[in-house]
Amino acid sequence: MFFFRSIRFRLTLWYLVTLALILLLFSTFIYLTISKRLYAEVDRELLAIAEAVASPTLEPFRRSAPTVLDQILEDFIGPSVADKFVQIADASGKVFSSSTNLQNISLPLDKTSLIISGIGNSTYHTHSNSLRYPIRSITMPIMENGRMVQVVQVGMLLDYTSDILEKLLVIFAVSIPLALIMLWYAGWFLAGRALKPVELITTSARKISAENLGHRLEIINPSDEIGRLAKTFNLTLDRLENAFNRTRQFSMDVSHELRTPLTILRGETEVGLRWGGDADELKKILRSNMEEINRMSDIIGDLLELSRAEEGKLVLDPVPVELHELLQDICTKAAPDAREKRIILDLPNAASLHVPGTGAVAADLSQPH
Repeated sequence: MFFFRSIRFRLTLWYLVTLALILLLFSTFIYLTISKRLYAEVDRELLAIAEAVASPTLEPFRRSAPTVLDQILEDFIGPSVADKFVQIADASGKVFSSSTNLQNISLPLDKTSLIISGIGNSTYHTHSNSLRYPIRSITMPIMENGRMVQVVQVGMLLDYTSDILEKLLVIFAVSIPLALIMLWYAGWFLAGRALKPVELITTSARKISAENLGHRLEIINPSDEIGRLAKTFNLTLDRLENAFNRTRQFSMDVSHELRTPLTILRGETEVGLRWGGDADELKKILRSNMEEINRMSDIIGDLLELSRAEEGKLVLDPVPVELHELLQDICTKAAPDAREKRIILDLPNAASLHVPGTGAVAADLSQPH
């Protein structure tokens, strides 16, 4: 089922259907063009013989016997009249003279042809008969003083024309399916070549995971549509990797920054539980715990604002920051960890020194202005 739904199969199928329609239209055009040319050649030959029979020169011989008429036509027109059927009728359509080859067959003369001939126009017809091939005939009037007195009909078997058209149909019937089969394999191969970059993209995409966000899609031709798609996907992976790294860094910062206040809270709580005696001492411990809780709340708020600033959701307004106070605050926060590791932190008094910082948030882009 996947085979029939694949892009490769659909591309090949559309390619095959399109070329099949083109070949069908082209074959039909060739067949109709050749058929028209062949029938035009037949009609010109029939017209030439009919005009010769209708000429005044042959008027005395039109009522001759069939054998005599054949000889006269051959002498006057030439050997080309040997395979033609000649028939002459009066104005009512009654045949009074014909060639010898019309003994077993006849050239039909219907009322419509007589009416058209009565106004001086010739008509062409194709008749089926007992023979293998149909007969193409012309019906031409012989006019005297503006009225029809006789009708000349000349016909010939369409053996040569039919054979050519039948052979042409056989050629089309054999060559078109063979061409479509070859085109199917060619289209399947070309579709596979065209979709090869998609397979490479699929293979590369399967290698990408949360632990391997640095992997990128291989780009074979960056100028085509698939290459541009791969570049866009790589840019998306860059943004995802940056966001994932920021999230990971934020988690590490939170765990690092909250470790010290939690250590202090745990230590003071354990002291209060084991050695706390009077109410004043317990209140002192609780006040210290409250300070650490507020400190943790401030740390969490600062980290959240920093994360939003990195994502571009906050605009930070640089302000002067007193460096000594900042260092004093850092030493105070790091003191518990320093005591555990037997490190002495000493910050001597120094002159006031201000440096530019981003302590204040000017605007929150996520809120409407």
